[in-house]
Amino acid sequence: MLQRKGSVKEGEKCDVCEKNVSEREAGIQCELCEKWFHTGCVTISEDTNKVLGKMTNLHWFCEPCNNGARKLLVNFSRLNERICQVELELKISKVECAKLNKKVEKMRN
Repeated sequence: MLQRKGSVKEGEKCDVCEKNVSEREAGIQCELCEKWFHTGCVTISEDTNKVLGKMTNLHWFCEPCNNGARKLLVNFSRLNERICQVELELKISKVECAKLNKKVEKMRN
């Protein structure tokens, strides 16, 4: 969940301008690195910030974390595709193995 105005801990500095983010200022906290930012320093308009304040299921990541998260999601997607392929190949192998076992049993009898 996004942390905004009114929830800033005392002494938190904006990771962009390095000035304190006070409780009277519009600030936002990255959910991954937990660094604070003035909304103006990360180009979030006042109107956008108001909308963000009403959303309870929205997540915000600073640019470096967002780039890292994007790479992770791409890698997870590729990994998931590989897992699906391996599972399919395993099913096919099991069917082929069962067929071979039947042939071996016929040869024994």
